[in-house]
Amino acid sequence: MPARLVLAAIIFLTSYSILSADIIITTDNMVLNGKIIKEGTKTVTFANYHGIFIIDRDKIWEIYRTDNYEDDVKILSDKGRVVNADEVKTNYDSGQKKIEDLEIAEETQKPSAGFNISISPYIIYNFGEPGTILPYSYGVSLTADITMRNFEYLQKIYLSDISVEAGYLFADKGERSVRAYRASAGPQWKFPVLTGSLQLDWFIAAAFGAGWYKVRGIYDRLDAVKWNTGISTGPVFTFSRITFSPRLRFDYIYDSRAPLYGMGAALSFGYRF
Repeated sequence: MPARLVLAAIIFLTSYSILSADIIITTDNMVLNGKIIKEGTKTVTFANYHGIFIIDRDKIWEIYRTDNYEDDVKILSDKGRVVNADEVKTNYDSGQKKIEDLEIAEETQKPSAGFNISISPYIIYNFGEPGTILPYSYGVSLTADITMRNFEYLQKIYLSDISVEAGYLFADKGERSVRAYRASAGPQWKFPVLTGSLQLDWFIAAAFGAGWYKVRGIYDRLDAVKWNTGISTGPVFTFSRITFSPRLRFDYIYDSRAPLYGMGAALSFGYRF
């Protein structure tokens, strides 16, 4: 007798009638009661209060599938078995609970699909020489986070998404100002912090791109394409399909004479498709 079937037999013998939801009768005339989790061509995976078991199909004589433990009580009574209704219910509930736990685990581990759209207003405190003239920059960005979790080799380096961002930035004081329409893209890493009813991830994202910048001074004007880069990090709270993320943001605009860079904060509000 295979070891897996021996284990099931021991459980049956130590609890005379392990009575539960779906019923399996073996070729040795043993009654195994529980909830069927999975059926394959060669084996049946089955669960009850005592655990999860794999039974060879060539050792199975009959299978009864039921919707509730009352049906199990009736079937077993009709077959002349000694029935303990409380044990039937306990094993039925336990088997059903194990199925639900497995379904939740599979859903959690399933690669994410789709993308997240978010809008993020932000403020940047500027450093360096331009920061003495324009101490603050303000902006808003529209971001699409496209999942990469379907690619196994990217999961190995914890890369979760590619972020594509388009936005508007401005800074002004008196007659001096900088205004820009920008676009950028880059990788995003997410690390789970909490699971359950509250889903919390910590993310780090880097973006590289360019923008059309309009610079206005007291005596000069400049319209030009400038390279820009940025790094963001912070927690991401997920409530069903709604996401919320307070984050730190570093922003750098390249200029050979006077690059504009600084550190600030953003609030992101999103929806996951």
